[in-house]
Amino acid sequence: MADSAKKIAINCYTRYCAVYNCSRSKNKNPNLAFFTFPKPGMKEPEQALSAIGRCKQWWIFTRRCDLDIQKDFKKIQNLAMCEGHFEAGQFMNPADKGIDKPRKRLRRDAVPTLFDLSTPQTSKPRRSLERKSPTRKRQRAITFHTPHRNITPPILNINNQPIENTNETNFLGITIDKHLNFKPHINKIATKLSRISGILNKLKHFVPHFTLKTIYQSLFIPHLTYGIMAWSKSPHSSQIVKIQKKAVRIITNSKYNAHTDPLFHKLKILKMEDLRRLFELKFFYKWKNGDLPYYFHDFLDPGRDENRLLVPIHRHQFFKSGLRYTITKTVNSTPDNILRISSTHSLKALSERVKTHYINNYSTDCILSNCYVCSNQ
Repeated sequence: MADSAKKIAINCYTRYCAVYNCSRSKNKNPNLAFFTFPKPGMKEPEQALSAIGRCKQWWIFTRRCDLDIQKDFKKIQNLAMCEGHFEAGQFMNPADKGIDKPRKRLRRDAVPTLFDLSTPQTSKPRRSLERKSPTRKRQRAITFHTPHRNITPPILNINNQPIENTNETNFLGITIDKHLNFKPHINKIATKLSRISGILNKLKHFVPHFTLKTIYQSLFIPHLTYGIMAWSKSPHSSQIVKIQKKAVRIITNSKYNAHTDPLFHKLKILKMEDLRRLFELKFFYKWKNGDLPYYFHDFLDPGRDENRLLVPIHRHQFFKSGLRYTITKTVNSTPDNILRISSTHSLKALSERVKTHYINNYSTDCILSNCYVCSNQ
């Protein structure tokens, strides 16, 4: 693998002419001959020294400044120069210059002499062999506060560089805002899920429902479940619930106002709230079995029962949107027969048991008296 990568790199060097302000290449000029820089591969020391000297002389004639002749000598040896910079007397057969078919050969002491000196070099060449350093991102700061408070962000400077204050930022694919209500992130998810629902709506006339379900699992679910434990308890997440119900109605080709519980049960798909509970129980399984990083070891408070947790003491309603509270409430409300297998079964077995439990709880019949939707079917 390393040898092939090296060959590819050398081939890239020899495909273009190394002379500054020369745009000839093998792709654009297939009949043009290219000659690599002299290499000290001879056995005689005098010939080797002569090749090194001619290689340095060739490099000086290229009028480039992006490589150092001392540090980058190996890279320079892999460069090439087109035949347009050599006089006819530099070839073994001077009559071959400019002819396509005969193979052109340079003399051992050949030195390029034909260059365009009318355009001086004022900057680095267009094709630089140095790796470009990544652009440094501007540092930003967020001042978190409750929505009803009006706070003036402080002026911050690090190394005499001003730090820009912003209201939201993207961290690992999750948009974090200054109020921590995840409204901007939910709006982005809603936009993506609405587009996917539109795709399903276009395809429902041409493909069966199980194909639509596969598309739902492939496109819809990844956006819905990414970071769901963090943002799903936000009061703005109700629009995601509506979009999911709309997608389920499209898959089953149901009416726009049909009850969705029977549809979720038929398709064996979890609602958004139950998806959050499923991921919280997975987190509890990993915490209980020591599969989480060490800084999560004291994240939850174990109770007297090994499968129950103590509800953390809190003094504000904001705490109920946090993971410590929501995971504790989910674990304590889960039946014992499901929590017991967290010590004996695999994570996949626990997930299947939890999914089956929630799907079986979905009602298949309408229990509302004089239901408008059912009476107009």
